[in-house]
Amino acid sequence: MKLINYIIVLASLLLFSCVKDKPNDIMQPEVSFGSGFKVFITNEGNFGTNNASVSMYEPRSEQVVNDIYKTQNNNAALGDVCQSMTKINNKYYVVVNNSGKIAVVNSSDFKVITNITGLQSPRHILPVTFSKAYVSDLYANAISIIDLNTNTKTGSILCSGWTEQMVLIYNKAFVTNNNSGYTYVINTITDQITDSIYVGKFGGSIVMDKILKFGC
Repeated sequence: MKLINYIIVLASLLLFSCVKDKPNDIMQPEVSFGSGFKVFITNEGNFGTNNASVSMYEPRSEQVVNDIYKTQNNNAALGDVCQSMTKINNKYYVVVNNSGKIAVVNSSDFKVITNITGLQSPRHILPVTFSKAYVSDLYANAISIIDLNTNTKTGSILCSGWTEQMVLIYNKAFVTNNNSGYTYVINTITDQITDSIYVGKFGGSIVMDKILKFGC
């Protein structure tokens, strides 16, 4: 009899220990786009799963608001693989690689204005004038030209291979290319490649240091 009671108690303890605690819901901080420094973090998500997102960090309050695109746009998904994000003319241009688009959102509330489509596999966007931007691409073998007034693709510049990060200095856009080993120089007035600089294979990153001005 004692053995039976021991087995029953042991079985009860095992069953009780298998009951998982219900996790507490984490309260999301209220989204506020007021004055003050903000840090935006792009989250690629899983390739092919449409779960890319953008988080916002508020250094003063040390709060993080996750997935602000979905929060501000009626639970709509941003897309598949959030590659990069650039602020241009008081708008954020969020490049969504595998969805082949750039989501244009208002900087004051992160609500979507429009989507730039007709892109194959966009990587980064670079404003070259107040009304024109370039978009690098993984598979297109070209740089896309974007009209920033209409937020549409208006043309392309042939550039074989995987183009990645870009910088602008005066009227020249320097475009990295992971495949060729060259960084290409594009005249932003004529939209023509005018030069190339050999940097070695897989040169996909580029930044511009402070420009020093000389003179009397």
